[in-house]
Amino acid sequence: MLYFIILFFVFHFASAQKTIHIQTATGISYLSDDITINQTKEKALEEAKKDALRKAGVAEHISESNVLYSLSQEKDFKQFFNSISTIEISGAITKTENIRYEKKVDRATEKEFMEATIDAEVIKYEKKSDPSFDFEETGIIGKYKENEHINFSLKTSADGYLKIFVIKDKTADLIYPNKYEKEVLINKDKVLQFPTNYGIEYGFENITQNESQLVLIVFTKKSIPFFKEINYENIISWIYSISPDERRIKSFQIMVSKK
Repeated sequence: MLYFIILFFVFHFASAQKTIHIQTATGISYLSDDITINQTKEKALEEAKKDALRKAGVAEHISESNVLYSLSQEKDFKQFFNSISTIEISGAITKTENIRYEKKVDRATEKEFMEATIDAEVIKYEKKSDPSFDFEETGIIGKYKENEHINFSLKTSADGYLKIFVIKDKTADLIYPNKYEKEVLINKDKVLQFPTNYGIEYGFENITQNESQLVLIVFTKKSIPFFKEINYENIISWIYSISPDERRIKSFQIMVSKK
């Protein structure tokens, strides 16, 4: 993962959202020789989550953003962060509880299906994203080698605050802010170089094989603390706690290779 080289010197937030508790949301998926039982369960669970969103009044774009409601699938985390930064939604599931599965038979067709039933907590946003709140990145490339350093610049369209994560599978690092680079207000139209401190560098170490990683940049209007253990599930939860009009998210997939 990403690390810091010291060269010269060392030097639960929630926006005003509406939370809705949904009991007994259901979804089904038909059994087939083409997919496994576990895959059928996953599909039924996705449908149950969609049902919970509909019952909470969150109907827009559900069909085109299934990945937003499949957060337990490790293979989807890169697609998830790309989707959450580009798809406009008016709410999201923040908690899923009491998951139950039952195999049933469709009496009309005599086909077997799996039914998933859940209780869910849904956060419903009151505002949509603010197109005037944005930033431009320059310098992140698609390929890096072990011990090579990341250097890039950002220019923002408004005053705000930044958090930058590097994510690999289900592990993550918060690379900015850190104990050497404190969080500061980023001024509008100012080009900021990263790392901001000339005494450190961002790089990669202990690479055992070629690895796909993700640089996730979160720009917010307010300084929003991140207190939990740094992993991608908690990052998702933190992002969902912020109203869409208060944040801008961009993700950059990179490949890190052995020397």
